[in-house]
Amino acid sequence: MVIRYDFDSRIPDPAVRVSELTENQDDGTGTLWKGEWASQSPLNSFRIVQNGLGSNKSRGYLELRAQNADQFYVESTPYWWETSTTFDLRDTKLSFYLKEIEPIEVSSGYSLRVFVADYQVGKSYCGWDLIVPLSLGDKEWALNDVHLDNDESNWIRYSNSRSLNEVLSRVGFIGLRYAKNGGRKGVGGTGVLGLDEFTYQVRD
Repeated sequence: MVIRYDFDSRIPDPAVRVSELTENQDDGTGTLWKGEWASQSPLNSFRIVQNGLGSNKSRGYLELRAQNADQFYVESTPYWWETSTTFDLRDTKLSFYLKEIEPIEVSSGYSLRVFVADYQVGKSYCGWDLIVPLSLGDKEWALNDVHLDNDESNWIRYSNSRSLNEVLSRVGFIGLRYAKNGGRKGVGGTGVLGLDEFTYQVRD
């Protein structure tokens, strides 16, 4: 099974708060979220641009604009789908294109990385960043082929205490963000990031 967002036709729904809670979706703060994508900061500042300038001259791409952003990330959120979903992504592949639409500046030491996270009721979120930075194109889109290997030496945990194996076996959130030694705040990000052809494989 493959999950793919090309941003050319259907525009994914941004995650929003809704009032009705269900047991398996309560985020632990009395808030239920629903939607397909989310970003920070501010919340859901991403937009879909369809001007024919995507990767390989495709119609559309996702654009994330930041202005002195404390956090700078965008993520696919299957846990917040209409039917809450998690995927086993252990030792699978993730691919996407990245481009610096407008020059990006971040605080010293921050780099753009893939992250995964899960959520467990009563135990909150647990997330891991891949240590190897991503390739960001300047004038052209840069293809990133990423192996989600189940080896903790290649990752750094940024919240909670669950193992990488446990999180990768039930991923509810997957995306990319500027990070520093597992930290996700204090990025001070300014600029515009482009993302296209976001595709991840799911184990049967």
